[in-house]
Amino acid sequence: MVIGGADALDVWVISDKSMIVKTPITDSGNSITVAEGLTDVVVTRNSVASATATGKSTFLFASGAPTITSITDGSSAVTGTDGVAVGSQLTINGTQLLGVTQVNFGGTKVTSANITIASATSLTVTVPNHPSGPVDVTVTTAAGTSVTNLITPFNYYSTKAPTISSLYPDVLPRANGGTFLVYGKGFTGVKVANVELNCTTETTPVAPTSVLAVSDTAMIVVVPKVNTAGDADTCSLEIQNPVDTSLVATKTDVIRYI
Repeated sequence: MVIGGADALDVWVISDKSMIVKTPITDSGNSITVAEGLTDVVVTRNSVASATATGKSTFLFASGAPTITSITDGSSAVTGTDGVAVGSQLTINGTQLLGVTQVNFGGTKVTSANITIASATSLTVTVPNHPSGPVDVTVTTAAGTSVTNLITPFNYYSTKAPTISSLYPDVLPRANGGTFLVYGKGFTGVKVANVELNCTTETTPVAPTSVLAVSDTAMIVVVPKVNTAGDADTCSLEIQNPVDTSLVATKTDVIRYI
């Protein structure tokens, strides 16, 4: 038996349909070289060699589990901060990617038909359906599964308008502004530009000084002071979908400046 151009070290025939094989290893003294990657397995009996077929007679030599070094949409990195539409193509860059049999977005597996391996350091994958929010991306080969780290999180954006269920607190000092929490859904990717307060005594919307989407269902918003003259000010809150700004959540009379 030959694997990767080198003879197997040992072969034990179990039956006419199965055998146990000890794979070759690199041995500089005997000039045996087995390259990492996918290779054919060839069995010879009575001088007749077996045929090779993609996926049926291939074997993966790997020095370790695969890793992910970046995820891109073809032009820029999208890991950690951005997402792309379901059905779009992403490129996963890393190491030991030959022989990848599975890509996972959170708990959602990508079918093998939607994985194209370009090289040991690059593959493309079709983004599967998944609820909005951040997920970790992993790749798996026979040698193991990649670890998750700061590079691997991927954000799924909602395709619907956000929803606002409640705020806390709902009263802020006019002279200082302050911080409040927003609870709802569809907050992944929301930034300062997607949030505003429309107040009864303010001629223009009040823009937050900072916005932090803690999760898809919770957000921290910091707003500035407003005109300190006049009566208490009642404000409505608007939050836009970060991908489609025409999709807007509005909750009226939720914040009061006093």
